[in-house]
Amino acid sequence: VADVMAGVGPFSVPLASQFRNVRCHANDLNPTSHSYLKLNAKVNGCDPADLIPYNMDGRAFVRKLDRDMGVRVDHFIMNLPASAPEFL
Repeated sequence: VADVMAGVGPFSVPLASQFRNVRCHANDLNPTSHSYLKLNAKVNGCDPADLIPYNMDGRAFVRKLDRDMGVRVDHFIMNLPASAPEFL
């Protein structure tokens, strides 16, 4: 799962903490949100291998997963409805 605009992790944290066969790549551009995303992952018992946080632009994040890391993504989460269509 790639959570392009993860914020503090309302979708990625439960996925990664409750399902051991799910790996979430969670990204947010806001450094404060990114810090709380990492804290929420730790507090909620996410395995670091199951929730991987990123702090970058959403477009760069998607490119990095695909081109640089070769990550196969089955599902994308874009919880920012106003700008999500720009990524399609």
